[in-house]
Amino acid sequence: ISLDRLTFLQMRPDQAYAAVLQGTADLALVLDNAPWKGVTATEVGRGHFQLYSKKENASLKPVLLPEDQMEVLALQQSWEQIHGYRLPVSSRIPSWSLIAQICSESDEIGFLPDFLAKKFCLIPVSWQPAFFPYRALAIYKKMNPNFEIRTKRILLALDKVFEPTTI
Repeated sequence: ISLDRLTFLQMRPDQAYAAVLQGTADLALVLDNAPWKGVTATEVGRGHFQLYSKKENASLKPVLLPEDQMEVLALQQSWEQIHGYRLPVSSRIPSWSLIAQICSESDEIGFLPDFLAKKFCLIPVSWQPAFFPYRALAIYKKMNPNFEIRTKRILLALDKVFEPTTI
């Protein structure tokens, strides 16, 4: 294959994904699950991201989004493929917790992980694309036996935070 110019950039996977979606890159090479060398990685839960509101039948309106991350970019792409136009965004807020708090105290709609939506008693909106799954990982170094005992207790506590949710 003859190429006039090839530029290779190293970047975070979410930035590479955004570049492909936005047309500023033709190709991205990313690892689905990076190797966690030097640490132990344990899955502590699974869940999903969705659009949530405090109103049960919230109508379509611009939404609150965090900054571009993999799941946010996937939501935007999915929305555009289904509806043929960009997802209307009222504001970008860099904190999941702040988005959840705003949604619980107003009529705003926000894109959140399910565990935060549950904590703030928020309800998924009916007019959104399919949910976007995530895995929560705890990474840590193995130390001495006392550390191992504490780590197991922490993992058990984390397991309660990420209780299975109905999808």
